[in-house]
Amino acid sequence: MDELLNTAPCGFLAFADDGTILTVNATLLGWLGYDGGELLGRHVESVLPPAGRIFYQTHFFPLLKLHGRAEEVYLSLRSGGGDDVAVLVNAARVERGGAAVNDCVFVPMRQRRRFEDELLAAKREAEEANRIKDELIEELSTPVITVVDGVLLGPIIGSLNRERADLMTGALLRAVVERRARVVILDVTGARTMDADIVQHLSRAAAAVRLMGAGCVLTGISAGVARTLVRVGADLTGIEVRRTLADGLGFAMRAAGAGRHSRQR
Repeated sequence: MDELLNTAPCGFLAFADDGTILTVNATLLGWLGYDGGELLGRHVESVLPPAGRIFYQTHFFPLLKLHGRAEEVYLSLRSGGGDDVAVLVNAARVERGGAAVNDCVFVPMRQRRRFEDELLAAKREAEEANRIKDELIEELSTPVITVVDGVLLGPIIGSLNRERADLMTGALLRAVVERRARVVILDVTGARTMDADIVQHLSRAAAAVRLMGAGCVLTGISAGVARTLVRVGADLTGIEVRRTLADGLGFAMRAAGAGRHSRQR
């Protein structure tokens, strides 16, 4: 072998169609931890891990034989010590000495492998950060505040779509059970809009709260909101309605207090 090729900064290996290794340069031998002619005469699969042997039989060699070349194929080579060396291989099928020979040039992929591992680690960190962010957004977008013992406040701020309404209802029900609430106040003072869909979401939330044994008070009813409720024919059966949050708090605290006194008796 030419000395320049033997010591080139890339691996070189040539094998016959039956898989016999015909030539291998010193660079590749060094990567794999073999001496001199230790690999000559062996089958090329001897330097491949089990998965690589299957890939060689089903993809790499058939591709090379069909098209006469294979470019930028990712492989792992198995070293003499049992470690795997990730490489990119370019191969060309030529005729030499009256027989077909398959020449392969290997470029190590150590930096790329480390880069890919770093990308995967960064992706996992980003996914975890997004999960924490989503949990925080969920908690902030559906706050449940304990006003006094037995009274919870669920402020509706901004828009209320189906997804957020479901989150709010779930948070309210958990809080009712965990904090043994008697009354839940739904305050719509900060709601961006009030339409038929939002009224329906609120009605469902209130019905779920009542099923858990707690009363429900709707507060923040402005003149515009009142007109909307009338226009959409809102069914507020079983829901106490108060114009302001202060009015609703007063009612809720009296109701919760009455509930405590009745239990004590």
